[in-house]
Amino acid sequence: MATSTVFVALFIFALVVLVFAPIMTWVERKQSALMQDRIGANRASIGGIKALGLIHPLADVIKMITKEDTMPTGAHPFIHLVSPFIAVTPAMISFAVIPYGGTYDLWGAHFSLVVADLDYGVLYLFMIFGTLRLTEMGMLQQETFRVFGFMEYLGWVEPGTRWIDWITLPMWGIVLQPLPFFMFLTAMMAENKRAPFDTPEGESEIVAGYFIEYSGMKFGLYMMGEWIEVVIISALLTAMFLGGWTLPWLPEERLIAFLSPSFGANIANLLAMLLAVGVFLGKVIVLIFFQMLVRWSMPRFRYDQVMNLGWKILLPLSLANIVLTAVGILVVKGVTGR
Repeated sequence: MATSTVFVALFIFALVVLVFAPIMTWVERKQSALMQDRIGANRASIGGIKALGLIHPLADVIKMITKEDTMPTGAHPFIHLVSPFIAVTPAMISFAVIPYGGTYDLWGAHFSLVVADLDYGVLYLFMIFGTLRLTEMGMLQQETFRVFGFMEYLGWVEPGTRWIDWITLPMWGIVLQPLPFFMFLTAMMAENKRAPFDTPEGESEIVAGYFIEYSGMKFGLYMMGEWIEVVIISALLTAMFLGGWTLPWLPEERLIAFLSPSFGANIANLLAMLLAVGVFLGKVIVLIFFQMLVRWSMPRFRYDQVMNLGWKILLPLSLANIVLTAVGILVVKGVTGR
């Protein structure tokens, strides 16, 4: 593995584990409080310093580490132990195929801001993002509500994501395909099982569903996986539909060419790389805010409503979009001769 790839991998790991995952708990509390006209997290402090509630994620970690770890009678010990790790691991390794910048030459070193540049990256994400990890979480435990939670999830995880064919990242897909943007966002939010699509873990119906028997840090790993998936959804949508790290009408080549005479090629590439990462993270933050907005604005859908949305609305729309896109491509090729 090249040194630059190691640096990229470490940067992603630090960004996800040390920044995004803990900070998402604070974002959840503060945004919900803002929408409900409350103050939000403001009690935890160190030496009287509350830091706008940012001490609460640290307090959460200490609380979960020190809580009692229980295991229900009849559960498989090994499966019960590894399930939380299986829940969070796919979420973390998903970032390996999401590019958050281009390729840059800095003082003789070649940096590519993606760990694994795979042609089948989107299929890789779908493979590890959903059904695989919930299969063992829900079905291999002898507990009724866990199985109910898994079965409710499995029924509606598939519709809405079948329109994807060929994708080149980054791309401004929202310009050419605005409808799939909202369809894909809806399907991915439903896959993440957050309100209003949280029927697999509905407390009022199935008592927390598939992670009902977990406490302490094991429960925390489930929650961390869920919050990381919010970031993954935002990053994937940014790369596929919102131009990734690019700005409209400002290609990176033109920016580097403009900066090179004044700062030199190395500094120009460095500034372009920092701008790319900043632009990408900015778009991701906006999409995270939107997902939180939906999560705290809408009540939970009933199971039949989710099924109707997936199989009767999203799936027919996705198939119709494939047909219309194919017709449009044929028309353009017929007119232009290319």
